[in-house]
Amino acid sequence: MTQQPTRTRAFRRIAMTAAALGATGALAACGTSGQPAPQSQAQAPAAAQDPAPAQAQGPAPAPSTPDESTMDTKPVSMATAHTEGLCKAASLDLSLVPDEGGAGMNQNHFTLRFTNKSGEACSLKGSPGVSFVAGDDGHQLGDPAERVPADQGALVRIAPGGHADSPLTVVNAGVYDETECQPALSRGLRVYAPGDTAAMFVPFEHDACTVAGKHQLSVDVVR
Repeated sequence: MTQQPTRTRAFRRIAMTAAALGATGALAACGTSGQPAPQSQAQAPAAAQDPAPAQAQGPAPAPSTPDESTMDTKPVSMATAHTEGLCKAASLDLSLVPDEGGAGMNQNHFTLRFTNKSGEACSLKGSPGVSFVAGDDGHQLGDPAERVPADQGALVRIAPGGHADSPLTVVNAGVYDETECQPALSRGLRVYAPGDTAAMFVPFEHDACTVAGKHQLSVDVVR
């Protein structure tokens, strides 16, 4: 008889405690301001978490690098256009022609003749590069020829089979003191056509000073 009221009271306390806890949870869910509690990060929709900025708001993407294999990378300039069609060593024959009455006071006059052996017209402008050479290795003797500046000449067009001439003056080595000149016999002349970097050769035996500063050669522009 004494145990039943005790159990009844215990059940009542448990029921009252559960009711109190339920009320507390309801108040927490409502919040103190009466507004619904915010959703947790896991429950928030993906679009509301941190939307990505629109493309117009971000930095522009870097442009892609062009494929150089599809581009014409050859530089174009006025200098290139001007030099197109110049005669090259491969299309020229070179000869040394003595001038009529070419012997002068301690000097001789010749003509360097450039003949166009190709099937297309080409042009020359300016004066050629000329120097004495000797030996099987073609080593240079003395100073190269003094040249008339190219701007004093005109562009000379040479048709197939035609030629252009450049006057050459050769001073005799005997005008210099032998110890100052130290002459050696040349085997020929190494010649560079105006505007070209490929050497040409023409036979010419002559005493050439091997000491620098003795200018035996002088050459004029082609004409």
